[in-house]
Amino acid sequence: MNTEVICAIISAIGVLLSSLLSFFVSKSTAKSEIKKMQLTWEREDNLSHSSDFAQMIRTVSLYCNLTESEPDIVHSQEYAESIALVDCLRSTETGDLAQKLDQLRDSFPSDLPQIRKNLDTVIRMTRVS
Repeated sequence: MNTEVICAIISAIGVLLSSLLSFFVSKSTAKSEIKKMQLTWEREDNLSHSSDFAQMIRTVSLYCNLTESEPDIVHSQEYAESIALVDCLRSTETGDLAQKLDQLRDSFPSDLPQIRKNLDTVIRMTRVS
């Protein structure tokens, strides 16, 4: 064989090895980037979930406080917001927390001591999880 053919074969082998190496490196990099994105999404979901609970707790507490301080006035906006937020969380939760959210929802609109008790139970359960 002449040297030109040998050089061409060596170059082709080098290109193939380089291509294989690039393929495996890019595959590994893509896997690690996907894993990072999944962790970021999970964290964002948790933050959003915590924010939803905080908003629900604030709104239900406000409803209770206003209703206690002004029992003769109907606080329909606060009531509607409280129910909407509780229902929103009820749709996403499962297990014991879902049951406690159901109890919280069932205690509306007039049973303020029960609303506060159920809200306190929900708060304690979200602290644990």
